[in-house]
Amino acid sequence: MLVGVPKEIKDNEYRVGIVPSTVRELADKGHRVVVESRAGAGAGFADSDYQAAGAEVVADSDAIFSRAELIVKVKEPLTTEHKKLSRGQALFTYLHLAPGAVPRTSTFALSNATTAFILALADKGWRRALADDPNLRNGLNVHNGQVTCRAVADALNLPYTPAEQALKT
Repeated sequence: MLVGVPKEIKDNEYRVGIVPSTVRELADKGHRVVVESRAGAGAGFADSDYQAAGAEVVADSDAIFSRAELIVKVKEPLTTEHKKLSRGQALFTYLHLAPGAVPRTSTFALSNATTAFILALADKGWRRALADDPNLRNGLNVHNGQVTCRAVADALNLPYTPAEQALKT
């Protein structure tokens, strides 16, 4: 699978979706990783760290969004990124439990907690990974226009569809 890591563009966001050690794990399993130049700079990682781990570093996010099957970000996509997402791409973003004041520490904490999910998505593809792992499936909020998280559906007063049912479409 081709995994893409764009630079975060939200103001004052210095974390990065994948650290170089995760790039190495993915590359060792035969996956390719594309990282936007300076994506890790705010968390203390140079482009050369990513290249040494096996990533291809590209100049801008367009090269990532146009090629990657799995996009890994810290923050939700901003409006300018929405139009870059393509049908069939999987988007993996993090819960925001760590303070932005310590970007390197919070980046490591988030990466350590989520690397297993990223590897499952890359190894199996998003559909099989979600089918196999109820914990990963519980993180699905919307699929093909169907709201698959009861709390989100209730909060927005929208119909709820169980993830297992939505994934059959």
